[in-house]
Amino acid sequence: MIRSMKLLALAAVLALALGGLAACGSDDSTSSTVASDPEAVQAEQDELDQANQITSDVKASDVINAFPPTIVKPGDIKATKPDSPERALLEWWQAFQFGDVAGVIDLTSKETLDAVGKKELSDAILRLSLSGLEIVGEDGSGSFSTVRVGLIGFEPDEDGNIPKKPTVSTPQSFTMVKEDGRWLFDSTDYLQLRIDSLD
Repeated sequence: MIRSMKLLALAAVLALALGGLAACGSDDSTSSTVASDPEAVQAEQDELDQANQITSDVKASDVINAFPPTIVKPGDIKATKPDSPERALLEWWQAFQFGDVAGVIDLTSKETLDAVGKKELSDAILRLSLSGLEIVGEDGSGSFSTVRVGLIGFEPDEDGNIPKKPTVSTPQSFTMVKEDGRWLFDSTDYLQLRIDSLD
């Protein structure tokens, strides 16, 4: 009998202790304050609504339109002929501008990768920026092509406004090679000069 009473008392103490622990675990001073303060609850809800408004109103097209004019945009690539050296060059250039190391390596010829080194190229992609470019023309036969471009720049005016048309253009040619049915960037000298400039 005494033993049963002791067990019942122990069970009651444990139940109270566990109930207290559960209450302590769920008692967050911040949430209890917020829950008891309607103004705080409303302020928190307003903040969440504002955050959702910001993210839901931003569209990919808004982001693309906000890019500086030097960035190769998806529309620039789509404007070129599919499976052409010009399109492949623009895809390579865009990947470089976006810091897409895997993309650049995938779009670079084996010979160029072997010559400049994957590690060195990866480092250059993350440290260098490329100007804008405009395709001027293309000459080639078989698996080789030379794409002529203008490397373009947009110098801001006195008020800091960026013009819609380029203010400077430098002629440049890039070699493209077809490997396994794909056009790849093959201008080793251009890359090597850029990589060497980092030393």
